[in-house]
Amino acid sequence: MTPTKRLTDRERARYDQCKQIIKDGLQTCFKVGMALIEIRDQKYYLEDFDTFDEFSEATFGMKHSHAYRLIEAAEVKNSISVSPIGDKLKNEGQARELAKAPVDKRLKVLEDVAKDGPVTAKSIKAKVQNAEYEMQEPKEMQEPAEPEVVRDELGWPIPEDLVPLWNRRQILKDMMADLSRMKCEIARGQKEQDDLYAHIGSAATAEFDQVRWLVKHALPWVVCTECQGRPTLNVACQLCKTTGFLIERDVEILPTVKDVLKIRTKMLESKK
Repeated sequence: MTPTKRLTDRERARYDQCKQIIKDGLQTCFKVGMALIEIRDQKYYLEDFDTFDEFSEATFGMKHSHAYRLIEAAEVKNSISVSPIGDKLKNEGQARELAKAPVDKRLKVLEDVAKDGPVTAKSIKAKVQNAEYEMQEPKEMQEPAEPEVVRDELGWPIPEDLVPLWNRRQILKDMMADLSRMKCEIARGQKEQDDLYAHIGSAATAEFDQVRWLVKHALPWVVCTECQGRPTLNVACQLCKTTGFLIERDVEILPTVKDVLKIRTKMLESKK
């Protein structure tokens, strides 16, 4: 290839510096992934947030998919760190493609790719697609997967008609994450004496906590113990307000609900 631009010494030095910054940044994704794994597995986030997803989004603006891509990349890197060939894995794109190979074949994939030429995400992808590394049974040989049973917070199966509403809980969880993020941003601005936040009262963060508490305690928690998740089957259920579910606060304060949930727990344990 014929160069179309001749760099000055200063530009060349800066060009090399930029490339090194990018290389360092690509490697950093593994460190970030390992830190996320530790926070998730050790549940450090529970001091400030209810869920790991809420923590990652409110603290870093990191959506679920992005956080778990970084976690997957770190796990892949860790799975091949026992061999020097593992140093060939240098960025998230490479790790994402290598993740598609069976764990016990990943080192072999890297070794073979390195023999053929540069180790890139594209070359890893091509090698993984080689039949030699396929370990899954053909689709016609695989047993049909059983439909996933959606369960409430205590493990009780949710009636099919209630599942669509139950799955919309994520809307409220997203609201909680948004409220936490806004609270953290205002607190940061006030702490740093940012003039943009000068006219927001000091009580604002407490009000965000209050609204977040109200949203949290509106989350569907367990299948209604009165109508069993079918609020209009016979007559309108007064206990769950014809929603089919109870919230966590109901579980905490209603003795009759506690008694039924104890029975459910025993039934679930007997099936294990």
